[in-house]
Amino acid sequence: MTKSALLMCVCVLALHAQDISLQDRPSPKLKRLWMWSLAALATGNIADVQSSWRAPEANPLLARSQGRFGWQSLGIKLGLQAPLVAFELWQARKHPSATFYKTYTVTNFASGGVFGAAAVHNYKLRQPGSTQ
Repeated sequence: MTKSALLMCVCVLALHAQDISLQDRPSPKLKRLWMWSLAALATGNIADVQSSWRAPEANPLLARSQGRFGWQSLGIKLGLQAPLVAFELWQARKHPSATFYKTYTVTNFASGGVFGAAAVHNYKLRQPGSTQ
């Protein structure tokens, strides 16, 4: 009797685990939104790079010896961002889940927004008569 009850519990837990994995399956709509979030992240980065190009850089990690944003700074920025995007693409291919897509979609849109805001700030600093 105890073995039967234990076997029944194991079967129920296995079915429950399978049900959870089916619930965590991403929808095509969520995948598409995640792809758009990658585009937003790339757009924010491109705008930030373009607005910073050959301008004084406040971030000491990205500032060259003259304190300006240039090719070396771009390499550092790409070297930090590319592995993160590559990891997302790898995880989306090997271990897709709704939780993954939701988490990275929010993170990518937020990061893209921060980079976009930095670009707007940089453009405002370049306007003639700016006191910032």
